[in-house]
Amino acid sequence: MVKCLIQGKEVEALWDTGSQVCVVSRKWQQTHLPLEVLRNVEELLGAGGELNLEAMNGTDIPFDGWIEVRFKLAGDDTTADELTVPVLVGQKEQEYPIIGFNVIEEVLSQHSENPQAACNIIQQSFPLVHHTQVGALVNLIQSRSQDTGTTTAKVRKRDVMLPKGEATRVKCQIHFGPVPEGMPVTFEPKEHSELPDGLELSEELTKITPGTSSHVTILVRNNTDRNIVIKRRTELGRVHMVKSVLPIPNPPDQKYTQGEEKPYSGATSQGHEQDEWEPPVDLSQLEENEQLIIREMLRQEAGAFARSDDYVGCV
Repeated sequence: MVKCLIQGKEVEALWDTGSQVCVVSRKWQQTHLPLEVLRNVEELLGAGGELNLEAMNGTDIPFDGWIEVRFKLAGDDTTADELTVPVLVGQKEQEYPIIGFNVIEEVLSQHSENPQAACNIIQQSFPLVHHTQVGALVNLIQSRSQDTGTTTAKVRKRDVMLPKGEATRVKCQIHFGPVPEGMPVTFEPKEHSELPDGLELSEELTKITPGTSSHVTILVRNNTDRNIVIKRRTELGRVHMVKSVLPIPNPPDQKYTQGEEKPYSGATSQGHEQDEWEPPVDLSQLEENEQLIIREMLRQEAGAFARSDDYVGCV
């Protein structure tokens, strides 16, 4: 059993370590959260999406829809923000809500820098867990998230201002546990982002700092004519561990030289040789030899990039 706050109301729930979804019964929802609007599951999965739930014994778990709730562990007095969690509303009788493992995992990930705070939260929220087992439970939860090889990248505890028309590297917190220094990772932007319009993120290869609580910097472009603020704890996407990065070998008779970007002086007329131009791509996270290879490739494929707002390039 776990004590938690759902929509600000303290309730008891079952924590299911084998489940990745949260479920309440229709009767429980009508009794405790009668004002919450029941929503169609297609809002979560998209048009045509299907969701089939099975219990441990293989029987189906029918449901009517889902509701969106605010969730917080009852013992968590240090985190101001509550998690927004989708909860399925099942048709079968169910005395207590079921909380998925991933929800508790996400709550504790916010306290990876302070193990004692995480232990205190578990002690107060799980009254049936003996105090001698609290540390082991916290380690289990946090190690599960580290072993997946992927984690979320979130803006840290302060809002970030992005100047208009500029690309800014935003420092994000990730939770991979202990990592070797300079370990490469790939960043993948969140598919359904809640970022303001005009902000652009791209997939990129970068490196993270070592330690239990690691950080990574993500390039965010503000393509608007106004400054934009990203709220703290905003999820930008996910980072994935990379075992190794192999540079592409150069042909024996080909050499790569360090080049500088040349100013663009407008479109060239037909019959004239196009000036050599290198698209402005941030390569600061790569090693020097890797930068040489990528710059040469960019110059070779420069025709596919737009040089200005009114230039569409060619493919």
